[in-house]
Amino acid sequence: MKSQSLIALASGLLLSGAALACTNCDEHAKAEAKAAASTSVTEGADGMIAVRDAVTGELRAPTADELAALQAKAQAAKSSRLRALSVAPVQAERMNSRGAYGFRPGPENVSYSVVTRNADGSLSSTCVQGQDQAEAIVKGQVAKSANKE
Repeated sequence: MKSQSLIALASGLLLSGAALACTNCDEHAKAEAKAAASTSVTEGADGMIAVRDAVTGELRAPTADELAALQAKAQAAKSSRLRALSVAPVQAERMNSRGAYGFRPGPENVSYSVVTRNADGSLSSTCVQGQDQAEAIVKGQVAKSANKE
């Protein structure tokens, strides 16, 4: 209760200072008063949120609309990070019976070495990333050799 009354007192001082600094801007003072009245204190919050006022350039507490927009943006960023983690799961390291560590890479991390026979009988090798690219090279070589025969 004591901290809430201190916050209210600090908000009042901030509003009076803003009104003195902006004597020709009654709308700005009214907006500041409304913002201070609508700002609620959350118990156990991790930190403070401040926004820069577009008119004065001073830092102030966000309005309810600004706070909701900031929280929505933070939630969207958090969910996109979680989606990225769920799409590409990290392979866990394993220790075998002899104490060696290792992991099995997923199919997206495997390199393929594709060897094809040329028309003159020589061999050509190509390294590619991923099974799809390797199969495309093999199918392309098969199509070329089928056309030549």
